[in-house]
Amino acid sequence: CVHAVGSWPFEMLVGILIIVNLCIFVHEVDLTAEPDAQPIPPWLNSVNAVLFVVYAAEVCVNLFAYRWLFFAGIVNWNTFDLILVLSDALLLALRAAFPDMARNAGLRVL
Repeated sequence: CVHAVGSWPFEMLVGILIIVNLCIFVHEVDLTAEPDAQPIPPWLNSVNAVLFVVYAAEVCVNLFAYRWLFFAGIVNWNTFDLILVLSDALLLALRAAFPDMARNAGLRVL
């Protein structure tokens, strides 16, 4: 499992998904930047949810594959990924609990 997670194709796929997510994020911020902003299209929310599930699955697979080594290392990108997924999960939970809350797209930058 460690060989599959650390393989070049797996890393390339995750990298491509990160670039796609960046493009979608820029589009979302562009839509909401104006004072008379248009509502977010439903397809954008769906794509964001799918990408969140993919990122969460990637973190879970890495946790399973590396176990305690997941948290080891001087520059630990795995811990950074885990923090990003947990913060996005918190934002999704807040949006579900408080639907009138502003989009707070700027918080996703973190």
